Amino acid sequence: MKRRTFCSILLGMALLLCACSSAPSGAASGESVPAAGTPSSGSETSAENPAAPGALTMIDPAGLTTEKGYYQLELTGTNVQNILYTDFETGSRVFLCSRPECTHRDESCTSVLTGGGYLFPLNGKIGIFQRGGTSPELPDDERKCRVYQMEADGSQRKELCSLAPGIAPFSGIAADGEFLYLIAIIVPETDSGNEEYQLMRVSLQDGTSTVLKTFDGNLPYLSAAFDDKLLLEYSTEKDGSYVYQCSVYSLATNEETFFYENAVQGFVRDNKVYTIDREAKVVREASVDGTTREWAIDLAIPENAYVDNGGEEFVPSGYIAFTVFVDGAGPRYLLNTQTGELTKSTLNYTWYDGSERPIYVLTQAGDRLLVINHSELANMQYLEENGELSMRESIRSTYAFLSVEDYLNNTPNYTPVTDSLSAFFAK
Repeated sequence: MKRRTFCSILLGMALLLCACSSAPSGAASGESVPAAGTPSSGSETSAENPAAPGALTMIDPAGLTTEKGYYQLELTGTNVQNILYTDFETGSRVFLCSRPECTHRDESCTSVLTGGGYLFPLNGKIGIFQRGGTSPELPDDERKCRVYQMEADGSQRKELCSLAPGIAPFSGIAADGEFLYLIAIIVPETDSGNEEYQLMRVSLQDGTSTVLKTFDGNLPYLSAAFDDKLLLEYSTEKDGSYVYQCSVYSLATNEETFFYENAVQGFVRDNKVYTIDREAKVVREASVDGTTREWAIDLAIPENAYVDNGGEEFVPSGYIAFTVFVDGAGPRYLLNTQTGELTKSTLNYTWYDGSERPIYVLTQAGDRLLVINHSELANMQYLEENGELSMRESIRSTYAFLSVEDYLNNTPNYTPVTDSLSAFFAK
C-alpha cells in the first residue's frame, strides 16, 4: 500500500563553487538557526502534542517539527541534500548553518547531508536515518543503513550505528529514542536469492537487530506508532478478491491482534482507521479498542475518481482530509469529526505541471499552519557528482503561514516565508 510522501525537489543557483566565500548566502541578520542544545521534541503533531523523550512515534519523511521550527531536507545535487530550517518566530527559512559566508555546497557546511535521509527527534537532539544501497553488487559498507545524531543547529554530527548490510525499510519507521522499529526487506547476498520481510527492532546504540515477526507473503505497511504499539495495514486476498485489514502489534507482549476488516481500502490517521464508502456515502472510523463511529456525507464520488488521503500531509486536530482526484486534479474535503460537517476546500494553487492542487500543509505552529501555496519550474545550478555545477530545470516551491481558522474558512490570507534557498535559483 503505497503512501504519498511529499518531497518537493528544490534546487538553485550558487554564486561561487567554494564552500566559503564572500557571497552572503548563510543565515543573515534577523534570521537564525536554533542554538545547539535546543530540545528537538515532537513529530508531525508536535505543535499540539509534543512527544516526550522516549515516546514511540513515527518518523515523518516530509520533515521534523519542533516547538520553535521545522526542519526539511532539500535535494540540491547528485546524492546531496541540504537541511533547511523554518523559524516559526522570524518567518524565515534558512540553511541549517551559522556562517553567513558559506555557500552550502560541501560537507564543511552543517546544512549539507551527503546521501540524504529522514530527520527525527532523538533524546533532545536530532536523529538522521540514512538508507543504504540495495544492490547485491555493492560493497557491504554501501549497503548499510546508518543512523546519525546532531545538535539542533546541525553541529556535532556523528554516526550512532549502522544496520547489517542488506537490511532496508519497506514502509514507515518508528523510533522511541532507544530503538528503531521497521518492516525490513532482507536483500539476499546474490541475485538468485529470495527477499524476506521481517518486523525488526534495531538498537540505536550499536545497530544490532532483533526479529519480532516474519511475514510470509502477506506483507503489511507500518502506518502508526503509539504507547507501546505499532499499527499495521494489510491488503489480503480472500476468495479471489482483496480485503483491507488492520492490526495492532504490542511491543510489550510481541502479540499481533487484528481489529478491523473491510472490502473498502482505508487509511490511518491519529492511530485510527478510516474508510470512505462511496455507495453508502459514509465515512467510518475504527479505533484499536474496537469502538467505531461513522458520518454520513452528502458527496457523490465518481466511479473513475481516485480518493487520496494525503499520506503524511498534516491535518489539523479534529479533522480528516481527503482529495477526490479525476484525471489528475480534484477538490479536497475536510470532515469535522466532532460535528460531522463536510467542507470543500477552495485553497488551491497551480502546480508546476499546470494542474490545480490543494495547498500542501506541512505542519502546525501554534495557531498557524506552514503550507506550500505555489510551485513552478525554474532554472538552478545543480551540484553534479563530479563537483561541478550545471544548470537544470527544477521544481521551486513557495512557503507561507496561514492561520488554522483561515484554512478551515477557505480564506487565503497567507503570510509569505522568506526563503534562503531562493539564492540557489536563477533570478
